[in-house]
Amino acid sequence: MIPIFSYRTTIGTLAAILAAIVGGGAASLMADDPRQVQSSSSSAGDSDLPQAEQLAQWISDLESPAFHRRQAASRHLSSAGPAAIPALKDAVQSGSLESIARSLSILRDFHLADQPGRSAAARDALAEIRIRSAKKSSNRSVAAIRQIESIWQDDAVRRLSMLGAKFSNREGVTIDLGKGWTGDDQDLKHFSYIRGLRTLNMADSSVNDDALMHLSTLASVNTVRINVGGPGLVHLRNMPSLTFLSLKGSELDAGALKFLNGCDKLQNLGLDETNVTDDDLSHLAPLPQLRNLWLNRTRVTDAGLPHLKKHAEIRKIILTGLNIRGPGLEHLVDLKNLEYLSLQHASCDDACMPYIGKLTHLKTIGLDDTNVTDAGMSYVTTLTTNLDALWLTNTQVSDESVAHLKQLVTAQRIVLSGTPITRNGVNELRRALPACKIQHNFRRAQPR
Repeated sequence: MIPIFSYRTTIGTLAAILAAIVGGGAASLMADDPRQVQSSSSSAGDSDLPQAEQLAQWISDLESPAFHRRQAASRHLSSAGPAAIPALKDAVQSGSLESIARSLSILRDFHLADQPGRSAAARDALAEIRIRSAKKSSNRSVAAIRQIESIWQDDAVRRLSMLGAKFSNREGVTIDLGKGWTGDDQDLKHFSYIRGLRTLNMADSSVNDDALMHLSTLASVNTVRINVGGPGLVHLRNMPSLTFLSLKGSELDAGALKFLNGCDKLQNLGLDETNVTDDDLSHLAPLPQLRNLWLNRTRVTDAGLPHLKKHAEIRKIILTGLNIRGPGLEHLVDLKNLEYLSLQHASCDDACMPYIGKLTHLKTIGLDDTNVTDAGMSYVTTLTTNLDALWLTNTQVSDESVAHLKQLVTAQRIVLSGTPITRNGVNELRRALPACKIQHNFRRAQPR
């Protein structure tokens, strides 16, 4: 018979307690697949709900000196299903070490079971327990909870690794699910047992919209990279730390971005190489803290840029490869925090330059591989207050533009590689701007 453990028991005995529970068949803490463990409620059904007095007695029996009574209590509570969850939460807060271990084990089984109702209820209960324990430091039940969570974490890492997940730890835990990921949606539940989890890279995996519901309680995750259709994004609004979301390469459903409403802390949004259109950008309005936006190689044109003028905090916009002709850029003038604008490979030509000349708050402008020529360079003379870097690689800018470029007195870097500018022109520019790094490879410009 296994003796009952008191609060004098050291935390190091918790692993032995858990092993004893599993060995007795009452729980499935370290079972090969907790989803396969079905309580007797699968036959009786959750409709046969126990009375409060029964639940209280079973919770009390978790601390019985008799091993068979503790085992029976665990079975009854497992059979009770969601009705037992409030009582199990209370037991975790005030019970003995074994009562805590048994209660947590049952809640974890509920969470990992392939039964959506009880799984979600148990998930929320475990999240509440974590929040409560995080606010305490000396309570021995808190120490027990943390020790048990450590055991769970080891198990989660083992399971996920067997399914193809890769782990790294630099300023927090990163999980990479690539093309070798063989798990399913249910396996993502194990993410919630990884302490210090910060980044989820899943864009190259089979993870889809349906799986995102299992991310909603990941309180510490701040970065997610996924490839989805859109509806599952609604679950991300419950992630309190999410600041970076990449949907790069996703084939998004029409109006999919509306599901981001509620992601109030989102600061970085990657929509690059998606099928996002001008109208889709209207759905970004409820993202008040948006700072960096990647729209490269989307279907956005000048007509979509007015939707961005509401984002007062935005600092960086990438418009690489877009059909941008100029008029839409005027709507960025009032974005006083905007510092970085890339129009590389865009349809931008000299007609864009009057609008760019109005963006006097910019620090970096990328015009590489555009049709900008000397005729448009006169407009950069208004950018003499804040501009740090100007990229003109593979444009048709020549010595004729040197007089205009010399006026960029704040510039730290001007890139002229692949342009027709001569060595004499570059030397003249260097003499005028001694603190600025002028880059040129003096190769013949590419014909257009």
